[in-house]
Amino acid sequence: MTLPTSLPAVESFLTAQGLGTWVAGNSTAATLYNVVGADSHMGCSASINGPKGTTQVSLFGFICTLGSPPNIPAEQTDALAVATIRQFVPAAVTWAQGVLTADTQGTHMATYGGAQITLGFGGVRVQGEGVQPTLNLSIQATGYRPQPL
Repeated sequence: MTLPTSLPAVESFLTAQGLGTWVAGNSTAATLYNVVGADSHMGCSASINGPKGTTQVSLFGFICTLGSPPNIPAEQTDALAVATIRQFVPAAVTWAQGVLTADTQGTHMATYGGAQITLGFGGVRVQGEGVQPTLNLSIQATGYRPQPL
């Protein structure tokens, strides 16, 4: 199961959004590639997964820690999520905007065409700063079951 996009298209878009350059991830799955964003100065990390030996994409997304620098402000994270959805699943933009303005708790999922989108809100404990809020966006091919990396 793959999305109607390619690895170079996703890498290029997310790089243009400031999510860094890309390096091979540490996938040990025999049938899966994994690349991860490196050098992001926004408090975000991103990853892209797909079938090994191809440039097809099955799953990609990012998680951002919100707050004061070096982390990204919530408004900028919301804009990043909407821009990403607009680029890859344009039919889901209105849904995403509604989730981002109405409810910043829990996990919200929707399926549009062959893509399942998840917007999740949570927190991560940062030493000396307590719990910082996070936003997690993932877009995966409908029916794709992630393998352990």
